[in-house]
Amino acid sequence: GLPSGTLWANMNVGASSEEEGGLFLSWGETEAKTDYSWATYKWCDGTQSIMTKYVVDEQYGQVDGKTVLDPEDDAAATGENIGSPTIEEFNELLDKNNCTWTLETINDRKGARITGPNGNSIFLPACGFMTGTRLSTNNTAGCFWTNTLTTTQARYYYNAHVVRVGISRTGISIDARDHNGAGFVPRNYGYNIRPVKHSTGSSGIDNIADDNTTPVKYYSITGVETATPSKGLNIAICSDGSIRKIIVK
Repeated sequence: GLPSGTLWANMNVGASSEEEGGLFLSWGETEAKTDYSWATYKWCDGTQSIMTKYVVDEQYGQVDGKTVLDPEDDAAATGENIGSPTIEEFNELLDKNNCTWTLETINDRKGARITGPNGNSIFLPACGFMTGTRLSTNNTAGCFWTNTLTTTQARYYYNAHVVRVGISRTGISIDARDHNGAGFVPRNYGYNIRPVKHSTGSSGIDNIADDNTTPVKYYSITGVETATPSKGLNIAICSDGSIRKIIVK
């Protein structure tokens, strides 16, 4: 399998076969709709100017510090450790040292066949995406959400991370130079979701200095105190008063 141990579902959320697109969903929403505009987006005031959840900068609303979908807002969160993929999980799939990507057509639906190191494979169909009431790039691009808000540049805080798989008559592109691969788009767009079962593997803690300080308190990235660090990014207050980031894999 993949180095991380992540398991990928064999079809999209809402699909009944691997070549079906399933549901088009706005980021953080769990039901499909006919209009994918800001006016219908659940987590804003009707425009891209003010967000009402998943806010990391006060210019976009009341800050809650949330950057990863809560399970109740994730249409792929159907069981323990199951949900929309993280950026890292999709990047592992995009890494051609891990997987082989080949163009394939199933029942007239073009897409990418991705084969892992153990020979198992999944098919990502090119079903395009929705903006407003319009379907774009149908059969020429597969468009998939991650579970992660864009936080790299303030002017894009109303965006979330995605992966776009470009399809042509002769091949597949996951190259950023072609506007494919990993990127980000406005949250109101309608994209597909391919669920994963996140690896629970052995936990590892990174970014802790090699000294005699000991964490005495842990906090989530939203500022909630926790008894122990949870999976992902945590903040630790150490015995010497220093503040450290802890990542639990």
